[in-house]
Amino acid sequence: THAGARRAILALGAPAFMAGEAAAQLEKEGLPVDVYIANSLPLPQGMLEKWIGRYDQGLVTIEDGLIGTPASGLRGFAGLVASAAQGRVPLAHLGIADPRVAPAEGFPEIWAYFGLTAQALVEAVKGLS
Repeated sequence: THAGARRAILALGAPAFMAGEAAAQLEKEGLPVDVYIANSLPLPQGMLEKWIGRYDQGLVTIEDGLIGTPASGLRGFAGLVASAAQGRVPLAHLGIADPRVAPAEGFPEIWAYFGLTAQALVEAVKGLS
């Protein structure tokens, strides 16, 4: 966590390390952001409400699972956060939107293909409004 942070990254799954990288870069740029890693679901009672209340400038989720599309609706961790926070704080979600076509070299390439990078997190946090 960082003093004065009004935005947070909520990470679930293996790409959680990217959240720390993004937070370090954002801190250097004068935009403090907190990072929380959800190791499993369900979240502890009241945790999601605490995050929504504390981070009035927004929340960004990242996960290495299927999060859906605007047409299908959000699912997974992104869907959980959006269901509770939509209309209350700005939101952005990074995850796999369409798993039908992706490179098969390995998970780093697949994550990059779907926009799961530390730089994408930085841009998502900056884009909260």
